[in-house]
Amino acid sequence: MLHTRGARRRYSRARATAAVVTALLATTLLGPAASATPTKPSTPTASQVRDARAAAAAAGAALVRAQQQEDDATAQLDALDAQVEALVEAWNAARAASEAAAADLGQARGRADAAAIAATSAQGDVDRLAAASYQVGADLSGGLGEWASVIDSAFRDGGVVGLTDRVTAVRQVAADRRHQIESATALRFAALQTQLQAESAATALAASEAAAQDAFDAVQAAQASQQTQVARLTAQRDAAATVLRSAQAHATVLVRARATALARAAAERRAAAARAAAEAARQAHERQNQGGRPPVDTGGGRSWPSGSSSTSVAQRHAAVAFAEAQLGKPYVAGGRGPDDYDCSGLTSAAYIHAGVPMIAYSQAQFAAYLKVPVTELQPGDLVFYAFDTGDWGTIHHVGMYVGGGRMVEAPHTGDVVKYQTIWLPGLMAYGTRP
Repeated sequence: MLHTRGARRRYSRARATAAVVTALLATTLLGPAASATPTKPSTPTASQVRDARAAAAAAGAALVRAQQQEDDATAQLDALDAQVEALVEAWNAARAASEAAAADLGQARGRADAAAIAATSAQGDVDRLAAASYQVGADLSGGLGEWASVIDSAFRDGGVVGLTDRVTAVRQVAADRRHQIESATALRFAALQTQLQAESAATALAASEAAAQDAFDAVQAAQASQQTQVARLTAQRDAAATVLRSAQAHATVLVRARATALARAAAERRAAAARAAAEAARQAHERQNQGGRPPVDTGGGRSWPSGSSSTSVAQRHAAVAFAEAQLGKPYVAGGRGPDDYDCSGLTSAAYIHAGVPMIAYSQAQFAAYLKVPVTELQPGDLVFYAFDTGDWGTIHHVGMYVGGGRMVEAPHTGDVVKYQTIWLPGLMAYGTRP
């Protein structure tokens, strides 16, 4: 394939316009704002997302068209390259034939010069015989006098014309002289014919070589023009690819921003509803328990056990971490882990993991440890639920407080270890701190 410096310069100029083409395509497909680096809007609308996706689809279609145009132009350039190669070979063939013809012409001219020398010598012999015949008044040449006029006419301008007719009319002469002159004449005649043919062939070959050069120059010019076209289309293709990437990035940012905003709004609504429900439950619980103060006596002779705390903050945090690591594991009555748990089995396993022995029984966990009002709970404290909040002997469920009004619990059969608000019916006014 032939590449000229001019073609390379044109290619570089075409590549240099890619940035301009990119900006124009971006403005057309995406609008002025999308030509810049995409920014994250706070809450994109559904319409903005649809428009961004449509712009990305249009940019993709433009890239496909640009790629097809580049492929077509490249195919045309390949065809021109093949034509150039064929013409170069034809040109080389013409040059080789011309050089061979020039060699043949030189040999023919050498033979013609040798024939001319031989014929000139023969002509001298004939002239001398003719002169002798004239002096004695008789034909001493044995008929060579007439041959002298024949040979003389053969080597003058236009003398070859009619030579054959005159030769057949010459009288019989001495065999040796006639043979000498006939040979010289035939040699000269053949040399002249060879020279004329060689010069004609050389002229035709020169014309053929010139025509081949002209055709080569024309196709080479077309090839250079096609290279420029390919470079321009390649720049357009690259620009379209850049616009597509920008459009896709813009659409992706909008889609993600909208999804994030919607999820955040939904989460805020759920959190607000949970806070409202928890606050309502807390207030109801306080009203039910007269401000959260436990009765001194249950009325049935069961007093509230005081209990004590011996754990460190680090141990309580370790217990919380262990409980949270069990999220998703199924509730099984009597479960102590590691694959399933019930409520007191989860809390006891968590503290045993933290180095604190604990009985897997909710009422025992309430009785054994320091009582903490639910308004003063800290992560790692235990919360309890009873059928009668005034009688700790009716406690039937326990969970581990993790902060923010939430606990980790193993709730009941058919459910799994999960987070839950503490503000549920039956919440005891006091939790415990192991």
